Order: sequence, then C-alpha cells, then structure tokens
Amino acid sequence: MGCCCGKSEEEKMMMDERNLTRQFLDPAHDAEVDGGRGDDSMMSTAQCEPRIETLTGKGGLPMIRLTHSSGSTCEVYLFGATITSYCTPQGKEVLFVSGRSQFNGKKAIRGGVPIVFPQFGQPDKAMPSHGFARIAHWSVDTKNSAIQPDRSVQVVLTMRDSAETFKVR
Repeated sequence: MGCCCGKSEEEKMMMDERNLTRQFLDPAHDAEVDGGRGDDSMMSTAQCEPRIETLTGKGGLPMIRLTHSSGSTCEVYLFGATITSYCTPQGKEVLFVSGRSQFNGKKAIRGGVPIVFPQFGQPDKAMPSHGFARIAHWSVDTKNSAIQPDRSVQVVLTMRDSAETFKVR
C-alpha cells in the first residue's frame, strides 16, 4: 500500500502497519487523525504532482498507483482490476486488504474494492465465486488514461474476451 507522496516505500510500509493496527485497535485513532470530527476535513497543505505510475506489486503482479494533486493515492492491481489501497491526503489508509491474500495471479485478492462480475456468490457453479472478472488479467487503455486538465487522474482498464467471457450470453 502506498500513501503520502514523497515517502519511501519502507516509510510507507511502516506507516501502513501502524495505521492499520491503530485504525482497528485504537478508538482514539480517528480523534488524533482528524481532530475528532470523524472526517477528513483537515486537508493536507502539501501539493503533489499528479501522476500515474505502472509498478510491480506484491507477488510480481503489475499494478498502477494514481497520485492526485491533493496527495491522495490509489493503488490498483491489474489482476482482477482490484483497488487495494486508497489513502487520503493526510496519509490515512481507508481500505482493508487481508493479510491472507496470496497475490499469485490465480486466486482473487481478498479485500480492497474488487470487480464482481457477472455474479455475486456462486449461483452458477460452473463459474468462479463472484465471477471471472476478479481473477482476469486486465490492461490499461492508454488512449483514455491520463492526467486531466483539472489535475485529477483517470485510468481506464479493459478486460479482453476469453473463454470465460464467451460463456456469458
């Protein structure tokens, strides 16, 4: 997970571990982070250059890190098009990804924000649980992915036709 532009990967990892532990175990954490308001109204004064980075993530899987000019970040694995991290400009991680996720390109990433298609659960036993989209290898549509004029970032992901997609009619 990556938060806070300008921090090294090691600093971010240490911060992530502390924040996740405190977020779930320490009720005073939110009061300390946002002054007790229960929101992110304390905007960071730091501005970052917006960017879209293609990186190698856990398990050697390709991923994208989006950095907004506010300093917020989002990480998306191309395996399953799963958002695995979103950090506010203050560096607060707001998503949970299970430590049991294997990041092996075969089993779905557990947690984050997955694409669930074409089914929830497994009503059709011939199809993977929650559908095939969350275990498909997606690609970046480079023609439609860019830093926007308002300094926001946009990435469009695509999933190619496969034997699994042709089963859905």
